[in-house]
Amino acid sequence: MSETLLEVKNLSTHFFTERGVAPAVDGVSFRLEKGKTLGIVGESGSGKSVTSLSIMRLLQEPAGRIVDGQILFNGRDLVKLTEKEMQEIRGAHISMIFQEPMTALNPVYTVGTQIAEVFIVRQKMKKKEARQKAIEMLRLVGIPSPETRVDNYPHQLSGGMRQRVVIAIALACNPELLIADEPTTALDVTIQAQILELMKNLQKQLHTSLIMITHDLGIISEMADDVVVMYCGQIVESGTMKEVFHHMSHPYTEGLLNSIPRLSEEVEELTAIEGMVPSLYDIPKGCRFHPRCPYAREICRSQAPELLEVGPGHCSRCHRYSKAWEE
Repeated sequence: MSETLLEVKNLSTHFFTERGVAPAVDGVSFRLEKGKTLGIVGESGSGKSVTSLSIMRLLQEPAGRIVDGQILFNGRDLVKLTEKEMQEIRGAHISMIFQEPMTALNPVYTVGTQIAEVFIVRQKMKKKEARQKAIEMLRLVGIPSPETRVDNYPHQLSGGMRQRVVIAIALACNPELLIADEPTTALDVTIQAQILELMKNLQKQLHTSLIMITHDLGIISEMADDVVVMYCGQIVESGTMKEVFHHMSHPYTEGLLNSIPRLSEEVEELTAIEGMVPSLYDIPKGCRFHPRCPYAREICRSQAPELLEVGPGHCSRCHRYSKAWEE
């Protein structure tokens, strides 16, 4: 039987601003088993990155705060931990790959210095030993001539190499959980494929659990065991990758899948989801997706749907699966 590494229960993260309260994450629940990959997918503004920052406890307080819920990591509630206790967990047990490698790396230090710092701070290594470990990590993530590259500055490396350095830093202490927030967004398609293949191989080699955050369902289909689809701060569909992809139940998931270009089909125009993700300060009444939904009825405009089970382990937040839809 698989063992649960991370369980998020009814997580709500709000931002308190002059404009009002923005519920960026609203009642989100999911679990991740050890050694597995969970994909969190959705458009920009759906709450994916805020969910990951909540798990890492990297919100900019007091504006951004976790107002409700639990984040159980190996049974320990991260929400209740002090900042000092979280510092012991970050890097050593949970690491994160951020979206843009150029902003994640410090431009005034060599990449070797930045990787070595992890070993010096976390494992109390001497500088010489930490430098050797940095070279080993560069070799592990597939950077050629690591003995030379260790003394390069970030601007001397290509985008793909910089992302490999960021992955090396994240994996330096062999964390149990790696959160990858849009790790291939700034890379071209060929390099994207290389980075994804690298992450899959490293995950198998190091037995790391992975949360993959992306707007690209093509990436999720290759990487994930389970999928969570988010829209406007809520989970609208969840289940195994096969269930969600082959038996999609929410109109938003359907729209995301239909918008993926297919090489086998001659299409004059790409299918797009009409409209935009609404502002968190002006969330629609009823179903949050109803202004963009082709199936919307009056009940969708007036009543908020619940997350209902539509199959074994497969849930959807849509009125089409409620008794009220037939009335």
